[in-house]
Amino acid sequence: MAIDTTIVPEEPNIADHTKLPLQIFMKGILDFSDFCSDLIELIEVDNLFCKAATDHLRIQTANPETYRLLIHYLKEKNAEYHTFN
Repeated sequence: MAIDTTIVPEEPNIADHTKLPLQIFMKGILDFSDFCSDLIELIEVDNLFCKAATDHLRIQTANPETYRLLIHYLKEKNAEYHTFN
């Protein structure tokens, strides 16, 4: 009797792939480095990515929970920011 050794690849589980939250863009920040340090204290470095350009700061969070935390923080501080859908 022969044993079937055919390997059938598993279907990828699409539900496991989490879509990243929207990026947040901010202008008018005088010290990008200090501002990003404050955000890292709030959110943790593994859940946040800050990229400074000449006239704006781009912020990306790792998951929806940290995105909501960041938006809540920015609203508390009356910060001006926007996102693109």
